[in-house]
Amino acid sequence: MRPKGFGAIDLQRRAEPALLAVLRKWNIPQVDFQSGDGRPPVRYVVFEFNGKRYELVISDNITMTEGERLFECYERRELATDEALVACFAQRLDQFLSGEAWDA
Repeated sequence: MRPKGFGAIDLQRRAEPALLAVLRKWNIPQVDFQSGDGRPPVRYVVFEFNGKRYELVISDNITMTEGERLFECYERRELATDEALVACFAQRLDQFLSGEAWDA
């Protein structure tokens, strides 16, 4: 859980370009974030990788799911600021798409 006071819109503006850059690095085809419902507002992208379907969601946090499996940053230092969360999630996503474990 992230500390209160973090805005979804600011996080989305920071996170989208960073996460899209990671997806494009791994040749994930034709992905762009879309707007969804919810409060705070949600931005999401659905993509396939190695035959599995993933949904990456940015609200006032960043998460990714594959079926029932949840991927997120959870250490206190990773959640301290928007910048830290974006950097953490982008790094974990990059290592995951390279074949390493999410928690490596």
